Amino acid sequence: MKLLIPLLLLIAFQVSGQDNTGFVINGQITGVVDGTKVYLFNIDNQIIIDSANTVSGNFIIKGKVDYPITCWIKCNDEYAIIMLENANIKFSSPLKDMHLYASASGGKEQSLLSELDKIRQPYNIVAYHAYDSLINNQFKNNDHKKILINHVN
Repeated sequence: MKLLIPLLLLIAFQVSGQDNTGFVINGQITGVVDGTKVYLFNIDNQIIIDSANTVSGNFIIKGKVDYPITCWIKCNDEYAIIMLENANIKFSSPLKDMHLYASASGGKEQSLLSELDKIRQPYNIVAYHAYDSLINNQFKNNDHKKILINHVN
């Protein structure tokens, strides 16, 4: 019993000393030059939450949110969707087609989004490339154009 009380106090002190009140995004984007600005953008409120400059493709953004929110990680003209919550979040992506190839982990909501993205990714790639071909008039004939339209829809 004499050891139980000090042990409980030690555990309580360690738990209270941990700062889990905010988020930390440790990110890596391949294909960017040093000093490239990376933005954390709140999609719902249409505001920039914070930004950071890359160093060897790496960046860190820290802050706190009141509840999980859907955000973009934006770099140059590319973006990727993440669920921002108060957790340690790891983000990695190539710069080109970030919205298709980004990977994020950390936090309960992000885990759910990542599971959904794994299911949707093959379809998103087909639809994106079909859309790109349509926009840039890269189809052989009207039959090919109809096939591309079906892939987008």
